[in-house]
Amino acid sequence: MSKKKRRTKAKVKVQSRKESATAHVERVSEPVCEARAGGLGIRGSGFRDTGLEVPAASSVFLLVVYGCVLISGGAALIYEVVWARKLAQFIGITGYAHIAVLTAFMTGLALGSYLIGTRADRIANPLRAYALLELGIGIYALTTLFLFDWAEAAYVAAAPLVGVSGLAAHGFRFGLALVMLLIPTFLMGGTLPLLVRGLSGKGAELSKLTSHLYGLNTLGATLGAFLGGYVLLPGLGMTGTILVSAGLALLAAFGVFAMGSQRVDGGKLIVESPKLSDHQPSTINQRCPGARWILAGFALSGFAAMIYQLTWIRALTLVIGGSVYAFSTTLTTFLAGIALGSFAVNRFFGAYSRDRFLKMAGWLQAGIAISAIAGLWLISYLPDLFLKGYNSGLSENFTLYLGFVFLLCFGVMFLPTFLMGAVFPLVATAWANETASVGRGIGTAYAANSVGTILGTLVGGLLILPHFGIHGSTFLAAAVSVAAGGLFWMRCTIPSRRQSVQAIAGVAAVVGLMGFLVPKWDQTVMTSGVFYHTNWFTETNNWHEAVRTRKLKYYKEGVDAVVCVTESDGNRLLHINGKPDGSNQEDLSTQILLAQIPMLLHPEPRQVAVIGLGTGTTPAGAAAHQNIQSLDVIEISPEVIEASNFFRDINHGVLDDPRTVLRVADARNFLHASGNRYDVIVSEPSNPWISGVANLFTQEFFALAKSRLTEGGIMSQWIHCYNMAPEDLRGIIRTYQSVFANVTLWMPTRGDLILIGSDKPYALDYGRVSAALGEERIRLMLDLIERGTFEKIASTFFLGNDDLKAYAGDAPLNTDDRPRLEFSAPRYLYSQTTEKNLTGIVKFLAGRSVLPPVSGLVRSERGGLAVPSIGMVIRPGKASIEKVNAALAVTRQITVNGAIAVGTQHLLQWSEGTDLISLAASSNTQAWTEEDRNAILAAAMTGGIVAQGEFQLPGRPLANWVAGSGTDPRYRTIGLAWSTRTDGGDARDYISLRQYSNSPEQEASVLSETARKFAGQFGTSE
Repeated sequence: MSKKKRRTKAKVKVQSRKESATAHVERVSEPVCEARAGGLGIRGSGFRDTGLEVPAASSVFLLVVYGCVLISGGAALIYEVVWARKLAQFIGITGYAHIAVLTAFMTGLALGSYLIGTRADRIANPLRAYALLELGIGIYALTTLFLFDWAEAAYVAAAPLVGVSGLAAHGFRFGLALVMLLIPTFLMGGTLPLLVRGLSGKGAELSKLTSHLYGLNTLGATLGAFLGGYVLLPGLGMTGTILVSAGLALLAAFGVFAMGSQRVDGGKLIVESPKLSDHQPSTINQRCPGARWILAGFALSGFAAMIYQLTWIRALTLVIGGSVYAFSTTLTTFLAGIALGSFAVNRFFGAYSRDRFLKMAGWLQAGIAISAIAGLWLISYLPDLFLKGYNSGLSENFTLYLGFVFLLCFGVMFLPTFLMGAVFPLVATAWANETASVGRGIGTAYAANSVGTILGTLVGGLLILPHFGIHGSTFLAAAVSVAAGGLFWMRCTIPSRRQSVQAIAGVAAVVGLMGFLVPKWDQTVMTSGVFYHTNWFTETNNWHEAVRTRKLKYYKEGVDAVVCVTESDGNRLLHINGKPDGSNQEDLSTQILLAQIPMLLHPEPRQVAVIGLGTGTTPAGAAAHQNIQSLDVIEISPEVIEASNFFRDINHGVLDDPRTVLRVADARNFLHASGNRYDVIVSEPSNPWISGVANLFTQEFFALAKSRLTEGGIMSQWIHCYNMAPEDLRGIIRTYQSVFANVTLWMPTRGDLILIGSDKPYALDYGRVSAALGEERIRLMLDLIERGTFEKIASTFFLGNDDLKAYAGDAPLNTDDRPRLEFSAPRYLYSQTTEKNLTGIVKFLAGRSVLPPVSGLVRSERGGLAVPSIGMVIRPGKASIEKVNAALAVTRQITVNGAIAVGTQHLLQWSEGTDLISLAASSNTQAWTEEDRNAILAAAMTGGIVAQGEFQLPGRPLANWVAGSGTDPRYRTIGLAWSTRTDGGDARDYISLRQYSNSPEQEASVLSETARKFAGQFGTSE
């Protein structure tokens, strides 16, 4: 036989073999389930053999399509993150709002996967349909550039009707989120069924195809989580990120559309069955009873997965903090594990067999439960591992630090998420074959799993996690995983049902035993803020024992946060997710002055709002003013409200005050929804490096707050300069000044700063402040922080409006679209920037004094001047007092050891005829010595000293005097310097200079008498 004939014969044999192993199939009216010892054959898939062959897809074809699937997965995750952030800007960042957005997102996915999936088998070209869905998603993404603005306007219009809390408000948020997200998420939900349906005729086994597509899509989501959180949002902002993600979706659409036009099977579904070549006879041919239990198990699997995710995020936040990078890292880790598990599933489980797949899915669920519980044990060691990484120098390199944090998260989540990723292709393939429909089967399975995640979000986030806590919720989720595995096992024909029951009982026993073996965490250690107090912990020999000396007075895991109160040596701390957010000692000055300064600046505050309850001290500072009529306290966390009861000694039970109205809401959401207007708004959020909190530091939020102020209203905004880059500090200041015409900066204590903004001028009026200090509650609060005088309150002033503009320069604005601060601030969490920022401002002043906005320092009295701020009456000399100027000057200087010394001076200037007189009075702990007074006076006589001396003033200590010439030779100058004691025990030092027209030289005795008469003008006020 010739070689040509032999090749032809061999080709015919191969072709015949292919035809026996490949089938062109069409849907039949009734699905048929054919059980075999080796699993389900092609008839068990509900298809009938037509004997036609379709060539396998080329590698280029699959490479392009798979690449597009990867891209679209990344774009979808970026959409989810950006759209959730856009919605949070006006419906809030409460746990309820977050759950509403997440539920709406997954509802769209579930509906899309089910409704599109059930029709996928009747679509002639599923790949082109997939491309159209991606095209629609990309176009919708572009519309969101203005669509969300309309949604915000609709929310503002409807919010007064539904309120900000309660069932109506939560339902409205969910409805609005659903309206905004239904179209794109519906389209997203339909992509996987269409992809599987479109590629199932390209020569790939259904199980492998499903695992590859699901894995690629999830891997794309992993990359999207990484790029969105680390690159796109920080670098491009939300608009730029939307444009990039929309471009990716459109690229995927056009790529698949181009490949979809190369179909060679006429749009008909091709399914390969390795069993056809075996020619095994059918032994069972009947409808499959109870097949829907597979979907029930898949839904339970999704339910448990969502609870695991919620507990992991909550637990890891206590160790690695709550920055936007921490959330991006946990999300990336979660998705990476699922993607890798989906890719790996077929390497372990081989060709399709329903029993094999369901059996292994059951064991995977058992593995998920066991590994998740083991993760609780591992999490208890994470604080020590975190500190070891910090001590190794990782905190000095932010990229390496993030990599280390990723490894910590990976260690906790990888194994259970890996197993979760392997479950999806197994169960989805089993169900698709059970229903004898690829598109419908995959879509229905995906929908069932999504329904489970929806219920996990709602029930888990609102009920299970707050009620059972992290530990209890994890064990409950593990029980649900075991139940899901049990349902998968019960659908197997091999092993027997009895063996399945035994397997379920065995796994349940193991999980129950682990519940006794895995100890509960030490709550004091886990909430100690290891990510925040790293320096203190690393310098402590046994930080566990040091932390355990704190008495845990309150602990609760709520919908929004883990909140606790600890006390040690009289220092009581409020912790939110491990971070201290208030105390009865260290933060007291800031907590009190944050409200007192704006309340004292406003001429007549009646309606006041305080954003952030904290320990309750700041609202108490506002409530101490008896003239206010209403006080709205806006607090996002109910647990913080409960914890504030442990600070009643410093908050004076402010929540019991009949004028106080507690608003449990997101502050930004409340201001959007409420039409209330205020004379004073005090904003005291947590640090802006915490994810979501930066929403209260944007230009749009400041503008929103300003719109809720009455005419002449004042807003007080807390910021900090510790762990913050100078560029970020300047950026906040510039952002604030872009909204308010008059802005000043105050420093209540080292490291904390207060921005005061208004569109009208404001000032500390001495009379009004003195009257307020006469009220017992105000005086007691200010005495507690040693700020009980007008002068000490004014001395907290740091920079005025013009100086702030020059200092801020052209620093970038922090806006909703470009939330630079949220992404920049976490990078400096371990940088010691307090001195750098403060000394930078002091050096910027270059030794200049600043003048706080004050008024009422002097008043006319019996032809003279009364200066009550320094307890003095000035009587006129040879002419009446005119052209009076009074000010208070604050000077800050860097000392030798790097500290910043603060000095205040009362400055007064007036004229008496042709004479010009000035007076400066400053307070110090130690009074001037005689040498000090002489040196100061001599320095004032730049033209030389003519005469000098000293004398005892009536009722006063010794005074020094000097006569000579000053800087202007046309005038003679005579100066006095003396010291007294204030009521508070401080020394008050005075220097007064009188310039008068030049005259012939006078005898020393005449000059001495002139000085004595000059001193006689300064009397003590009664």
